[in-house]
This record gives sequence, structure tokens and C-alpha cells, in this order.
Amino acid sequence: MLHIGEPHITFESGSALSEIFYDDVNKKIVTVRGDDIVEVKAYGLESNEVASFRLKNKSKIRAIKFSPDKRLICVQYDESIVDFLNCVDLSTNALSTCFSQSTKNRSAHIIGLEWILNSEILFITNQGLELYQVNPEKKSVKLLKSYNISLYWYLYYPYSQLLIVSCGIALLNPFVIQNGSIYRLMKFEVEFGRSNTKPRLLEREVFIISIYNALYIAVLRSGIRDSISSDIALYKMSMNGTEVPKLAHILHLDMVGAFALHGFHNLVVVHHQSSKTSLIFDIGLEEVSKAGCILYPLYKTSLKCTDSLRAKFSHEFKLYSPFWVMFQPNFITDASIGVFTSVSIDPTEAENYIEDKYQYLRFLYNRCIPKSVFLKILRHCVVANKLKLKQLEHVFNWFAKAIAKRFLPTSRHGDSGIKYVLMAEQYEEIAIEQGDIVSNLFLLPDDYTLDQKQRFLQYMLRYLIALRENKLEVQPYFLNEILVPNMITMGQLGRLHQLLLYRIIPDSKQLAFQLLSHEAKYSPLVQLALDMLYRLGTATEEIVEILIARSLVVEAIRFLESLQSTDKVNGLKLIESAWKENRLIRYAVFSHFLERGSKARNCIANSGQFEEFLKKFEVLFDNDEIEAAKRDFYFMNTS
Repeated sequence: MLHIGEPHITFESGSALSEIFYDDVNKKIVTVRGDDIVEVKAYGLESNEVASFRLKNKSKIRAIKFSPDKRLICVQYDESIVDFLNCVDLSTNALSTCFSQSTKNRSAHIIGLEWILNSEILFITNQGLELYQVNPEKKSVKLLKSYNISLYWYLYYPYSQLLIVSCGIALLNPFVIQNGSIYRLMKFEVEFGRSNTKPRLLEREVFIISIYNALYIAVLRSGIRDSISSDIALYKMSMNGTEVPKLAHILHLDMVGAFALHGFHNLVVVHHQSSKTSLIFDIGLEEVSKAGCILYPLYKTSLKCTDSLRAKFSHEFKLYSPFWVMFQPNFITDASIGVFTSVSIDPTEAENYIEDKYQYLRFLYNRCIPKSVFLKILRHCVVANKLKLKQLEHVFNWFAKAIAKRFLPTSRHGDSGIKYVLMAEQYEEIAIEQGDIVSNLFLLPDDYTLDQKQRFLQYMLRYLIALRENKLEVQPYFLNEILVPNMITMGQLGRLHQLLLYRIIPDSKQLAFQLLSHEAKYSPLVQLALDMLYRLGTATEEIVEILIARSLVVEAIRFLESLQSTDKVNGLKLIESAWKENRLIRYAVFSHFLERGSKARNCIANSGQFEEFLKKFEVLFDNDEIEAAKRDFYFMNTS
């Protein structure tokens, strides 16, 4: 599952080199070779191009790094002086002249150099931090900010311009270097298993990693609980930097010895040298939040070397070599054989280690694998009935929440008064849309048994609920072409009634007319359809047509009167419909239009037809019948 060697580059081994450096900002290995004239080469994994130039050898090079835009190079020969070279000049003059900058405090010793921006560099000294602006055209360096603090060592995370310095036995102090300033964050103390043999926290025991849109300080600890095991404490940093980093997780290793750590793909990968194994931790699994702070490995595996890397060497390529040096997030270099490479992971191979299919799906989803691959595996699990209904409901909620999250307003740091932004590397879930679920899960083959179709109907209903709970608009195709037809076909009319009654299924004209077409199977669908059209507020004529078609012309007129919309419908249509009914209805409807006077004629397109109906109206009842009806009405009201 874990692979090493793709991609990779090779360089001259350590015996032929005078020095080898790692440029963390540009993620390059820089080699230095030679005596009077030294040859410098920079190798990166993203490109086969090798930057190469020569320098006069003043003395032993202590550090060398490129600016982010590769236009400037800083070289440290002296413990308190840094030389700057222009890369443009190097292309024409192999022994280019340079300009220099010494530390602000003459007695300070430079511990490290970090390019913050293309023209900003940070000197980390044993006495504090010094931020400089470099102008290659003028060959000048200007001090922007400084901060006095005694420190032992530091770690730098370029993505957030975050610096962690060790300023005590177990005391760590974060800084953010942004906008030409140095911002000190809340310092914190860690428990690391202090002893006579280890009096203070060491640089190799601390790591900065980015997992699930959050930054963590990982601390490798020995003998905290017993003498036969180690663990890793993960301290989560607040993104505004105003809170002390809090202990979020403890990764239980259950081993002792030499460890190294990588944080990539939202995983914490811990390599153990003596056992030649790697432990995989995923703090994003739902079981983790339930288990509390202590977390055990999801599984254990071993690195495998790619054939392309193995073929570069005539001898055996040793895995978990003691000569390996590891860098974040997933880089490895071995100067003894001249290799710079990375660790990669194939998440789908975790199926061999994770038996629970629900947990396996969550693991894949957290890795942001290609959508098509994830959907194929999901379909296999669903068709084979490998997931419980409640588990699949959770899966649908992952998808719905991820879509809903896209519509949330993004925070604007400029309006919040925060002078800096502490960012983790961005992580976004796989974007599984409604169309993806419908096309991959809900288009049921004709040869499915009734039991299979009923099982998938349960899945459809759970997906509908997930969409509604996350306030997402349900696509008409899923409702009108998939869900409702399947419910009707399988005789789930009572359940459909409940879903419509409680508005779980949203209103639409298309759905309303579909319900009407199944009136013969379940008569209450008519009223549900009418209620739906009424709520939409844009279907007045359609409602009138439905009522007329069902010989409910009086109800149609009452409906129009309630909306004060009688004038908007052709009155002739109502009169013609009434004339298909008994004399009482004819009389009542036509009387209604006569009482409205001239408006009646205006809402009837052909006034000649109105006159014809008027003649018919006048002979509906004779005078005796009318007088008798009036007397009955009078006595009914006075009795």
C-alpha cells in the first residue's frame, strides 16, 4: 500500500560530495561538490531539470537555499553572515559577485535561514529572529523586523509561514512571519518523557503536519506511560493563533526504537526502523471521535520499492535504511546512495487491511481518490449488500454535507481584524453530486427481484432525507423519474402519501401532474397534487382545469374567488363545464356571472356565445319553480 520511488531522482552519493542540503521552501535537494571552485546542483521531484552553477569556495558552506521564485540564492559561509547571489547573473558569470548581510546582533550565531517571500528572508539565530527585505537590483538588504528570544532549534512550515522555536526544556513558541512582520503566538509546553538521558525536547522529535484543514504539532514521546512503548502527541493549533495549542490526539505506537513521521494524504504515517514497518493513523474516521483522545493504528504495513527505483541500483535497495533522512510531508533522501524520492499511497489497497466496508469507504473518502474509483467501489458494496442501512445513511450524509459546505459564506480575514492568516493545506471532500448517485446506484436493472428493488427504494429514501436535512434542493430527475415512479410501481402509495403530506418530497408542477396520472391507483393523490399546485402559487389555470375535468366547476369558481382571480380565467369554459351538469349547477354558475355584470362579458371571449347561454339560462326554471325555491329558502332561514 505504501510505495517509495515514484517519482525519484538520483545524484552523486555522499562520498563524492562535500555537503548536501534540503531546501524546504522549494522542496529540493541541493548538493555541493568541489574544493577551490564548488559545483552546486539543485534537484527537485516535480521536474527533471537540474539547476547547476559554480561558486568560489570561501570556506565550508553551512547553508544554501533558493528564493521561491528561484531568482536569488542565499549562501551561508560564516556563522553570522549570509551572501546573496542573483541567479540571472549566474547564467552569464559562473563566479558571480554577491552582496552580503550580517546579523543585527554581532554576537548572534545563525541557526537557520528561511525564505518567506521572493524578497523576504528570515535569519533564525540563537538570540532571536531577524526579518530582512532583499533587493537584488540594488544589491541591498534592509532589516524589517526583529524579535529577541533565546532558542535551541526551530521548525518551519512554508505553506503558512509558520515557525516553531524551542525556547526551553519542553517549551515551544509558534511565530507567524507575514506582511513584513513577526507575530508571536501563544507558547505551550509539551510532555515528552524527560529523563537523565534526554534532558530536553529534541528537534527530530517534533513535526509540523497538515491534516483535514488543520495544523498539528506532532511530538514523538517515549516512556510517558511505560518503558516499553512510545506514542505521538498531536497538538492542534487554532487557526487564529490566539489560543494555546491543545492536545487533540495521542497516537499509540506500542513499540520503542527509532521512528520517523510523515503527514500526507490526511494520514499520519509512522515509520519504525527496526521492525521495517509503517503504522497508518487516520484521525478523520468516525470511530476516532467516539474513542476519545487515544488512537491506535488503523493498520500496519511496509514500504515497497517501485521497480523503476530498484532498477537504478546494481545492489539491493535497502528499505528503512538508517541513512534515510525524512522531510515533510512525504520526502526521503539517502545521501549514502544518492537518492531523493517520496512516499506515496494507494488507498484502494487498504481493502486488504480494513475488513469493515463502511470504515473502508470512509478511509477512501478521506483520501480524495478519483470520483469514478470511489463510486465504483461504493456501488459494489451497495449491490452486494455489504452496508447496513444506517451506515449507508451516514455515507449519503457525507456527500450532502460536502455539497452544503460549498454554499457556506467564506470567512474574510481582512474584515476580522486579524493581521495574519494561519492556513493548513486545503482539503476538500470528493464532490459526489446527485447525478452521480442516481446514475451509479439508483438506475435499477430490469432483472432485479422485488426484494432488491425494495431494498434500493429504502436507499433512495435515505438519500432524499440526507439532501433535505442539509437543505439541498432535490433535483427533479431524481424525484420525478426515479423515486416517485419506483414507489408507485412497488405499491408504496401510503408511504408516498406521508412523504408528500409532511413535505419531505418538495413541491413541483411536474410531480403534481405525475401524481394525478395515478389517481386510479390511489385517489388521495388528487388532493395531494392540488395542494401542491396551490402552494406553488403559479398554477391557477392548471388547478381550474383539474377541477373542471373532475366535474367540480363550483369548486373551481370558489377557488378563483378566494384568489380574486376570476377575471384571469375564461368564464366561457366554466359555463360550458357547468352546462354538462344538472340544472341547479347550471343556474348557480350562470347566476354567478350575471351578478358580476359587465365583468362577466369581459372574461368571455365570444359575447355571442354568452347570449346563447343567457337564453338557455332563462328557460332553466319556470316562474313557479323559482318562486317555490325562494319560499323554501325563506322558511329555511326563519325556522
